[in-house]
Amino acid sequence: MDRDALKRWLTGPSKTWRWNDGDRERYRGVEVTAEGLRWFHWSHMPEDGGPEEVATQTVDAFLTSGPPAGFEIDSARSQEISEWIAANLEPTESE
Repeated sequence: MDRDALKRWLTGPSKTWRWNDGDRERYRGVEVTAEGLRWFHWSHMPEDGGPEEVATQTVDAFLTSGPPAGFEIDSARSQEISEWIAANLEPTESE
């Protein structure tokens, strides 16, 4: 376990967005921290196997190119994430 990374996550700014696109049993999401973005799928259905990390991404990559391939989001959600990053992360944290 990387205790330093865990400490940064617990003490630094972070936010998680989740959405279900109308399916109450499954959702997608992204967690944003100074360490980067973690894109994931989650399901409450045992046969789906629980959480699945889809991709990780640097903050700069998201701000430059948007979400990773295969994980498109609507422009309003992308704007909300970008605004949160601008308001909560120091520029040196996103490098």
